[in-house]
Amino acid sequence: MVTASVNLKLPAWDVEYDVVIIGYGGAGAVAAITAHDFGASVLVLEKMEADICDAVGDVVEVKHTPNSRLSGGNIYSPSNPQDAYTYQKAMNKLYGIDDVPEDMLRIWSKLVCENFEWLSHLEGGGDICNFRFR
Repeated sequence: MVTASVNLKLPAWDVEYDVVIIGYGGAGAVAAITAHDFGASVLVLEKMEADICDAVGDVVEVKHTPNSRLSGGNIYSPSNPQDAYTYQKAMNKLYGIDDVPEDMLRIWSKLVCENFEWLSHLEGGGDICNFRFR
C-alpha cells in the first residue's frame, strides 16, 4: 500500500447546509431543486467552469458541459415500468453490466416513469414532449 501526505492550506469553513450536491449535471440539478423545494438549504459544488455570460445573463461562451447539455437537453423518461425494465436489462446486457441487483432494477423501472410528471410541474419554460418509440 502506498500512502502520501499533502500539506494544504484550506480556507476556514464555518457554513452549514442541509444538503450538499456534488456535480451540477442532470441528477445534481434534480437533487438540488427537489431539496430546495422541500425547504432545505442547498450548496451545489461543480468542478467545471461556469459559462461566461453577458450583462443580461445570456451565455456568450460555454464552459460547463454536463452530459445533459451534450445530449441536447433530451431526457429519457419512459411511461411504462415493464418497458423501462426490459430496455435497461437489454442495455445492461449489451454493455456487460451484470452487477445491478434485480430489486434495484425493478425500483428504478418504476420510479423513472415518474420523471415526466415531475418535469411537467417545474416552472421556467422549455418544451416537454411526450412521444413513444416502437
